Amino acid sequence: MICINKNFKYCCSFKYCCREVGSIELKLLVIANNVNKHYDYVIVGGGTAGCVVAARLSAQPNTTVLLIEAGGHNTNSSLEVSGLYHYVAQMYGHQNVQQMLWQYYDRGQEYAGGALPQGIPVPVGKGLGGSSSCNGMIYLRGNRRDYEHWAAACGATGWSYDQVLPYFIRAENLTDSNVKHYNLSFHGTAGPLPVSTPAEPMSPLFNVLNNVYKELGHNLVSDLNGEQQLGAGFAQMNTRAGMRVSTAQAYLRPNLHSNRLKILTNSLVTKIILKNLTNNLLNTNCGNNYQAIGVEYKTGDDVHRVFANREVILSAGVINSPQILMLSGIGSRDHLMSKGIDTLVNAPAVGKHLANHPIVYTFSLLKDPKLNGQPLPKLDMKDLNKFILNNEHVLRRSLCYHMLYTNTSQNRDNLWPNIQIKSFQSKYNILDVFIMGTSLMRGRSRGSVRLATKNPTDAPIIDGQLLSNPMDRRDMFEALKYTLFVALNTSLARYMTVIPMVLFGCRVCADRPLYDCHSYIECVIRQTTITYLHPMGSCRMGGVRSQCGPHDVVLNEKLEVRGVSRLRVCDASAFPDIVNANTMPTTVMLAEKCAEM
Repeated sequence: MICINKNFKYCCSFKYCCREVGSIELKLLVIANNVNKHYDYVIVGGGTAGCVVAARLSAQPNTTVLLIEAGGHNTNSSLEVSGLYHYVAQMYGHQNVQQMLWQYYDRGQEYAGGALPQGIPVPVGKGLGGSSSCNGMIYLRGNRRDYEHWAAACGATGWSYDQVLPYFIRAENLTDSNVKHYNLSFHGTAGPLPVSTPAEPMSPLFNVLNNVYKELGHNLVSDLNGEQQLGAGFAQMNTRAGMRVSTAQAYLRPNLHSNRLKILTNSLVTKIILKNLTNNLLNTNCGNNYQAIGVEYKTGDDVHRVFANREVILSAGVINSPQILMLSGIGSRDHLMSKGIDTLVNAPAVGKHLANHPIVYTFSLLKDPKLNGQPLPKLDMKDLNKFILNNEHVLRRSLCYHMLYTNTSQNRDNLWPNIQIKSFQSKYNILDVFIMGTSLMRGRSRGSVRLATKNPTDAPIIDGQLLSNPMDRRDMFEALKYTLFVALNTSLARYMTVIPMVLFGCRVCADRPLYDCHSYIECVIRQTTITYLHPMGSCRMGGVRSQCGPHDVVLNEKLEVRGVSRLRVCDASAFPDIVNANTMPTTVMLAEKCAEM
């Protein structure tokens, strides 16, 4: 047997988990007192994108790479089992879950999260693999028009759909048993990241849901990552045999024995080291006044410096990447001055244009608990890991998401849907529930990330401005009304009972159903809207001659920070605009393309 995590008392006997998860813990070449002073590339952040870039660059001959990650190894066995994801996610406050997250909050929202006194949680992945080690494993790339918009409206030359599709394909290893039904011009079968749909949905309710949507006039879509997105179907997942595969496992594991890649964990990068080029008569850096030459980081209480011969690549995530830029003197002059930081590069767009997908969850109690599959006992984290080891059948309990992509009346392009309704089953505490998440996927509201202080260990200020645009509120109202109609006024109602959100002060209408009770719907949106945990765009790229404008973008189309040479940002913060899908696949695509640059 192989221990999954040295902090756990238990070891695993199921072969797949040991092979794919445990080996990461035991074989990672993590160094603390053996860091050279110079590497060709220094990558800040070993999250979803950082692992991809590190693996691809270190595969090049005569190239040395240092990957620096603030977190640890991310080996939580229960989070690897896809069918237990929502069961474990309820243990958000448990230490073994907390250590995998930056626990940020979006505070003081006027139109969302009113029932949450601490603010809306914005948990961001921490540790190798980042959010790919703890997300919902949904693999949806978005719509063709998302990327056409990137290229046309935002001036992101080279990022149209036909230009990014090869990088999606390069990353993907489609292992689906129904692969013969897919158009392989949209899919890859030789990449490092396994992708599949659940072989056996957990409940017959999904077939009922398919029939309901079909009766309501929606198309049934067999491949939501193919040519057609509008309609209903099952989401593909980045799993293999029911187990999560993070980018750390998919990309780093095959490179663990490479002497060109070094990985440093539990080390926080505090700033990028910039060299002033203004007095250099030989400056050929295309008008850039500064050059990134390395980074400063802390391991424990010790401060270190490491230098990059070629480039520094910032992949710290949508919240931490703008924070590090600002701490390094790259950001809005007024904001940096207010925090006592010298402005080296005045870049007003750093931290702005933060986008996310607002979502409202509707809970229904199943009338027959057997519809939720084989029951699981109520356990704490320690007992849950022991339960997994003694009950290997839970490994076959594949997580399954049913998706509907549809439009509100305000959306003028029917082939570019703006609403996603995600349906899944779970055991919430001791209740067997069916959950429908109504999400606005192409909202107009934009927020920001700002420094609270110049201390790199202080959490930044996140202001998501969820639903601040009145058109977004109208879209969300219409979408939630439709979700309630589906749950209450179709054949789904035979199998479940919607639980009204009366605990949050939202009163039901005595004389009409919930989907016609407008005051109730408005209250639920205001009180319970949270984020889908898909932040993006806080360091967005774009062209100077675009609708975005030079002061609205941080990066050029090569992901290079404007005004600084040898510095790129490679993560979801670089997205020029919102994508109408879960962000992990697009982040992997962006990292694949970045590595080629």
